[in-house]
Amino acid sequence: MSAESIIIEEQVDERREDQIKRIQQLLKNDYVKKLEFIQYYLHYQKQLEVAVNNKEDLVNFLRTEEATDEILSEIFDLLDQSFSRGHPNYIYEFELEDGKSEDEFVAYIGDAFPTERSLTPRGQNFTYITRIGGVQHTPGKEASFKVRYARHKENIGMDGIEKGPEEVKSSFDVTFDFTSKCCYVQCGDKKVLSTIDKVINEQLSILKKFTCFSIMMKQQETVFEGEFALDKQTIILLDYIENEINDTENEINDYLGASFTNSTSDKVKSVRLRGSNLLESYEVADRVRNGDKMKSVRFQLRKKITEDRYLIPTINIDFDEPLKITFGNVDNASYIPVIIDHLRTALERSLSKTYRESEVITRIQGILHRARLKDSIVIHSIIAKVKDEVLTSDISDKELFIDILDRYLIGGE
Repeated sequence: MSAESIIIEEQVDERREDQIKRIQQLLKNDYVKKLEFIQYYLHYQKQLEVAVNNKEDLVNFLRTEEATDEILSEIFDLLDQSFSRGHPNYIYEFELEDGKSEDEFVAYIGDAFPTERSLTPRGQNFTYITRIGGVQHTPGKEASFKVRYARHKENIGMDGIEKGPEEVKSSFDVTFDFTSKCCYVQCGDKKVLSTIDKVINEQLSILKKFTCFSIMMKQQETVFEGEFALDKQTIILLDYIENEINDTENEINDYLGASFTNSTSDKVKSVRLRGSNLLESYEVADRVRNGDKMKSVRFQLRKKITEDRYLIPTINIDFDEPLKITFGNVDNASYIPVIIDHLRTALERSLSKTYRESEVITRIQGILHRARLKDSIVIHSIIAKVKDEVLTSDISDKELFIDILDRYLIGGE
């Protein structure tokens, strides 16, 4: 073996060990569930019968010839995307050029995103996009493919800017849904997304339209009757999370977080609220009354699978452009597309409604009333403990005093 061959082999081994170390870092927390996830991936997607009972089993396997570079890369991305970042989905809308078929589109993807060479978007000299594997096509339903993203540092050399070491590497799926005319880009980073957006628009000229799912643009068609001092996006989204998401198969168990912003306020520009039952809080009602714009919401969804079986994922929806839906605590990722489709169509329904000022005011008063009742339960439990002390104190007309307290606490005056 030549000295050059030895050096190349050492470099390959070094890169492999670096990748294994990155995987080990992602196994620091909740590793039992992550190992089960890897075992499932190896068995069902790679048809490999490998026992991964502990971290040592996994590391030993990753150092074998069976663990190809593709498997190492995919295991890292599975852990990074599914556990560290959740299951992210950025949503775009697309249309094929007139007269073009699904089959033509799938063939076009194969040519425009070759597996044998990388694509470099304009203005990003050291960023590379490569398709991994074939284009999966389910006629009448969807076409999907996996891409690898790599970005290198820019070093200043004797001859100017040179390509440095790799600083970011990721792989993820891009899915075109022919039923909804939506594209789902399953990366977690906005910079990576920007590159994919650019490459798709540059390479897939068979698309007449490829634009981000924008609430800001869509709400321009929403009808509002009356003089609204409140933020229109917030009004739409309150209807969305209170009414349209919930049906016989989907129910929000709990509202866990929300973020608001107000570009016109002299006070706090942005606020992030966390805690359970947010739609029963004064904080949310105040944000709505102040005209703040709702930017994101986080909740727990109870998704019915069968009569006696449910999924309860945690979902975060970022209403920026493009719309982003991220899933956490997902036991079965195969149901994610179904849930996303429900969340998207529910949002479309809220965007297509007519909103009347009097009805919106009633809704906000309802939030305030629920907040008051919630606080009343707590306060009433405390007052019940001190009633005896009130009765023995020197206060005139004690019965009237307690009646007033009860009317406020129970009736919500």
